Amino acid sequence: MTKRNLTILSCSWSIYIGIFAFFFACILGYFSHVPIDTVVKKAIIAGSLLGVMFFLSIKYLVNMIPDVTHVVKQDVNGSDKDSQDEVF
Repeated sequence: MTKRNLTILSCSWSIYIGIFAFFFACILGYFSHVPIDTVVKKAIIAGSLLGVMFFLSIKYLVNMIPDVTHVVKQDVNGSDKDSQDEVF
């Protein structure tokens, strides 16, 4: 996969994680008998922060991947060699 594809994939996964965190926080708030307006506010904050942190961490890791993965060393042909490079 290219770095661009990995970044797009991490963007979509960060949205999924943010939505999951939102609903998970709503369920936890409902079972702990917290008022609904407080639950929604905290769930929005938790979902957005977790999604953004996941996206930034994956983007940082993708930037650590080298741009060129396969480097081929070019050998000098016989006609391109300098006469001083030859060993007797």
